[in-house]
Amino acid sequence: MVSLYGLPLEMKAFNEISENYGIPIIEDHAQCFLSSCHGNLTSVSNAFASWSFESTKHMSCGEGGILLTNDENYATLARKHGGHGYKNLTADGGVIKFGNKRTVQDPSYKRHDTLGWNYRMPEFNAAIALAQLENLESAVERRKNVANLFLEAMLSSPFIVPQHVPSTYVHSFFSLACRWEHPAVTWYEFRDKYIDLGGDGFYAAWSIPYREPLMKDKRYRGECPIAEKTQPKLLQMKTNYRCLETAKKQASLLHKTLDFFK
Repeated sequence: MVSLYGLPLEMKAFNEISENYGIPIIEDHAQCFLSSCHGNLTSVSNAFASWSFESTKHMSCGEGGILLTNDENYATLARKHGGHGYKNLTADGGVIKFGNKRTVQDPSYKRHDTLGWNYRMPEFNAAIALAQLENLESAVERRKNVANLFLEAMLSSPFIVPQHVPSTYVHSFFSLACRWEHPAVTWYEFRDKYIDLGGDGFYAAWSIPYREPLMKDKRYRGECPIAEKTQPKLLQMKTNYRCLETAKKQASLLHKTLDFFK
C-alpha cells in the first residue's frame, strides 16, 4: 500500500482485510516523512513499513531507505533478503562473519539458508541520513511552506484542483499534487506556458502500471477506469526548493500562468 505525494493512507480498512484473510501488508511511506493520520505519525501498522532516502525525498543520502517492522521473524527475513541470504543474520544484528574461526574458515561451511540479494546500504550513506534526521522537522516544514505558496496561487483558478487533505490528516508535501480540469486547455498547453513564462514546469503522474510495456506486452489484464481517467490530468508541483524566495517566484509565475488561461 502506497502513501502518495506526502498524504498518508488510512490503514484501518486494509488492516481488517489483512486480518480476515491472513495477508501481510507492506506499507510504502517513501514520500511521507512526518505525515500523520488522526493524530498519529505515519508508521508501521501491519507487517512492514518503508521510507526512502532517494535524492528527492525529505531525507536523502542519495539512495537507500529504512524498513520498519514489529515482527522479529519478518525482521530476520528482511536482513537475510538484503544480505545475500546469510544464515547468521538475525533481527537484531547485521553481522555476517562471526563465531568460531575454525567453523567459518572450513571449506565445507554452509553460509546461505535462504535466497538473498546485496541490498545493504553503505555505512557512509547511513551516516549522512542519520545527520539529516536532526533537521527533518525543518525540512518537512519548508516543503509545507512552499506548498502553501503554490496553493495560494491556485486560489485564482477553478481549473486546477489540489489533492484533498482531510481535516484529521497532516500532509508533508513531498510534492503538491493537483488535477488540471480546464475544458479547453490541455495539460501540455498549461505546462508549456508555465515553462515559457519562466516556471520550472511540473511532473506528470506515472502511467497506469498495466499499460507499461512490461505488463502490456505480457498480456496482463487489468481495468481501473477511474485511474485511467484521472492519471492524464495529474501534475505534481515541486516543493523541495531550498530557498523560499525562489519558491515565491515560482508561485508567482504559476499565478500568472493560471491568469493567462482564465
